[in-house]
Parts: sequence; structure tokens; C-alpha cells
Amino acid sequence: MSRAPELLFALILFCFFSIIALCITSRQMVPTGDEPHYLITAHSIAVDGDIQLLNNYQEKDYRLFYPGELAKRTTANFDKTRE
Repeated sequence: MSRAPELLFALILFCFFSIIALCITSRQMVPTGDEPHYLITAHSIAVDGDIQLLNNYQEKDYRLFYPGELAKRTTANFDKTRE
């Protein structure tokens, strides 16, 4: 007797549940470290067509992919004008 139908069914079932698990867990993972800053840069290039990020940070565009407040990762200029 051939076990091909049972193996095929098991493989399809495994793939189905793997995709479901991946969809559930991928929505729970948030970017960490510098990733949100890279994503806000990519967002600014794609949506605004520039790399001027101050307006994106002020408008909190990062909320599209990051749930909390972002830590500032900039340094002040010699005249202390940079945010």
C-alpha cells in the first residue's frame, strides 16, 4: 500500500500551520535597536522623497511600525541647534 496520500496530507497540514504560526508571531515582533531609525529613513525616502527626518520624527511616523516612543539617536551641533 502506498503512503503517498497520507504523506502529502501531512505535508500540506504542516505547511498550513507553519504559515499560520508565522503570521501570528511576526505581528508580535517589533523592531529593536537602530532598526526603527532605519525604517523611518526608508519611510521618508519612499513617502516624502527626501531624507529630512525631523518632520517624520515630529509627526511620529514611526508609529506605523514601532508602538512606543523612540529614543533620540542624534547629537547636538556645536551651536546646539539639532534636536
